[in-house]
Amino acid sequence: MPGELYDFGQVRYLTAEAIGAPGQRRFRLAIQNDEASASLWMEKEQVAALGTAMDQQLVRTRTVRERSPAPDEEIPPLPLNPSVELQVGQLALGYDEERQLFIIQVYSAEASGEGQPTFGCTATRAQARRCAREISHLMAAGRPRCPLCGAPLDGAHVCPRGNGHAEVRLT
Repeated sequence: MPGELYDFGQVRYLTAEAIGAPGQRRFRLAIQNDEASASLWMEKEQVAALGTAMDQQLVRTRTVRERSPAPDEEIPPLPLNPSVELQVGQLALGYDEERQLFIIQVYSAEASGEGQPTFGCTATRAQARRCAREISHLMAAGRPRCPLCGAPLDGAHVCPRGNGHAEVRLT
């Protein structure tokens, strides 16, 4: 429901998932706190940008004692029916240096992107590191990309850089 704020506070689990076959996948952040779970559905580009931003922030704020990160905690299966489910319109990632927590704020696709976010939570550095690695694996597991134009390679790919034109498809 637009206008409602879901504040999950400090999360227990934060993971990125792709559901479906490459080329037909849907992407989400699956989040769980002590009382509820959320599925935040995103575009592939949004997920990739989030992973990159997390990686960059982790590098910028790395401390001496972080050189050998602790092993990842196993994430249990998340509920099939999350308490909160929404399509992400805009996502903001922040970092609280004092508490060393990542701050995630989401505006649903129905929200205007102004005012109060629809969803908010915080995650530890270890949770963000794990999520960024999962995102990297998800992006690598998709359809291979054309080395010339970057478009996904499928059986009908016609590269405009490889042959000087792009195929026009009428549907």
